[in-house]
Amino acid sequence: FDAVVRLATRAGEREVPVADFVRGPYETARQDDELLTAVRLAPWPAGTAGAYVKFGVHERPTLGVAVTLTTDGGVVRDARVAVGCVGPRPARVAAAEERLRGWSLEEVARHAGEVGAAASAGVEPASDLHGSAGYKRDMTRVFVRRALLVAAARAAGRESHERHPHTIVV
Repeated sequence: FDAVVRLATRAGEREVPVADFVRGPYETARQDDELLTAVRLAPWPAGTAGAYVKFGVHERPTLGVAVTLTTDGGVVRDARVAVGCVGPRPARVAAAEERLRGWSLEEVARHAGEVGAAASAGVEPASDLHGSAGYKRDMTRVFVRRALLVAAARAAGRESHERHPHTIVV
């Protein structure tokens, strides 16, 4: 949630939103003379539950999905869906987030596959040695669904016990 990176030089300091800090593979907004001195994270709002799911059989993951659901009375007030490792930089998927707002946790679980499909349509995957763009798009659909099911269960006070080979759920 709205993290900020602090960079320092002898001349002074500046802060950059984390969304603007990562520019591409192995590329950030840090200048040659800057040193990263801090990353400031805001605490999650009350009523927020989340999940991070990543898939990979090699050192670098093929896909990473982060989902948070902020609920009030069992209804999703805010949602965040971010997908990384499929394209040049991690990105939030606004269409998937918008779709979740106003739903009950039961509706989230029931329609998680549809939201996964919306997220899949909202990413710009790049083919590389970890998979083709089409494969990564399909993986996005599946893993957004899985992350939503875990986050919805946690928001409802239950722990999801789904396990999948080569998948890490945090």
